Amino acid sequence: MKIKSLMKCVALSGLSVALAGCGGGGGGVASMPTPPTGGGSTTNASTAVELFPNPATQEFATVGSSAPLRVRYDAVSNKYEVNAGSGQWSALIDDPSFSPLPGNPNVSFIIGGGGFLMIRAHYAYPAEFQYRYSNLAVWGGAAGVNGQGVGGYTAIGIPTAAANVPRAGSASYQGLIEGGSTALCDCGWDPGQKALATIGGSASLTFDFGQGTLSGALHPYLEAEKRYDLGTLAFANTVFGVGSQTFSGTFATNLSGPNAFSGLFTGPNGQELIGNWSFPFTYPVDGTVQSATGAMIAKRP
Repeated sequence: MKIKSLMKCVALSGLSVALAGCGGGGGGVASMPTPPTGGGSTTNASTAVELFPNPATQEFATVGSSAPLRVRYDAVSNKYEVNAGSGQWSALIDDPSFSPLPGNPNVSFIIGGGGFLMIRAHYAYPAEFQYRYSNLAVWGGAAGVNGQGVGGYTAIGIPTAAANVPRAGSASYQGLIEGGSTALCDCGWDPGQKALATIGGSASLTFDFGQGTLSGALHPYLEAEKRYDLGTLAFANTVFGVGSQTFSGTFATNLSGPNAFSGLFTGPNGQELIGNWSFPFTYPVDGTVQSATGAMIAKRP
């Protein structure tokens, strides 16, 4: 399906992986090393999907944009399942139509009953994209009762227990952001076709656990007809206390529009984090104020 294929290519363009089957598509990191595991077949579907290296039976924490997504894992069946808000859990299976480059893990999965989910991080990727307790995904579900599809950008993680959140010292986290925007661009599947520009970029967060303070910024870019650097968005009005599992705040901007971020720590001792964000920005093409929303993951070096 053309729309599904387009979303896949857009979702992975921010990862800078040269992809077969995306009509050309950008490069950067041309090869993602991984152990020789199976993929691209539904024969071994229950064991092929890998969102985390060592999950236990649980429902994961999720935060993101657009429609809500729930994700869980069952160790007995060795299956991941997702719930896109319909109340029904559906298994994730490797997408046989998506062929990763040789030596790469499969990052595209089918949601049983309709839809797809693609991950941005894998523990076999190069260091920048190696995560053990968090993941970032773009997903789409089957059309709803009004014919409207559901989907969005969601960060998934194994939350840190309250007793294990650090209460002394400080730490900096570096990570990735991905999302969508309200800006229309000439960047659709066919020449001259309009589409909504997407967001990629980086996140930087520094916590003083002993003092209960947070500082940081996002550095987003806009993927439209070309890539536009949107500059640095510094955190403002941050909310974080000693021993807190969660954090939140806004961005320092004079523009009007949705403006907030929030998240939580992941991993046994807060080694990583997941979050969501929204901010207004000036569209470089026509000077209009547009909005962006999405998700992030970050980790300690």
